[in-house]
Order: sequence, then structure tokens, then C-alpha cells
Amino acid sequence: MKYEINFDNNAAEKTFLDLYHSIAWSERNFEDGDLVRNVGCTATFEAHVQFLRAYGAKTETGTYNDNGFLRIGYASINGHEFVKNGKLNAKELKDALWEIAHPEGN
Repeated sequence: MKYEINFDNNAAEKTFLDLYHSIAWSERNFEDGDLVRNVGCTATFEAHVQFLRAYGAKTETGTYNDNGFLRIGYASINGHEFVKNGKLNAKELKDALWEIAHPEGN
């Protein structure tokens, strides 16, 4: 039996929201001093980014330790740097996910 996984507009939208919320929650938990949730959200973010490799995307993430807390400092998908110096660029993230959902350029 052969299965085909399709990364379509719905998957792109869900992935965008998952990544966006993971970053926001990671930072909120850092600000609130909630180490367990900070680490969990940061790990979730990295897992979501790395999951895109199943669709052929080239991904990179970079985190750093800030007094025991994990901070997201860098992330890119297919050359689109959507997190740089800890700041999210939502347009770059959207563009990267759109390219995965529409590899033919449509």
C-alpha cells in the first residue's frame, strides 16, 4: 500500500499557526519565569520546523540558553530567515510555507 502526504494550503496555514504560537508561548513563558513550559514550547517549535524536512525543505534552527531558559534566536526554511535575532518575520515564514505547498510556483 502506498501513501502520499500532501502539504497543501491547509497544512501550510496550520504549520504557520503552530510555529507562530510556539514562538509566542516560548517567549511568554520566559517572561513569566515558567521554565518547564518555556523549554516545552521551544522544543515544539524546533520539532515543527524539522518536520518540514519530510517535505524536502532545508531547515535550520538556533536556540540559546538565557539563565536556564531556552530562547529561539534563529530559524530558516529553504533560505527564508523567519526568525533572526529572536524576532519573528511572519511574511518570510508565510513565503517559505507557500513555496512548500506550491512547489511548481503557482
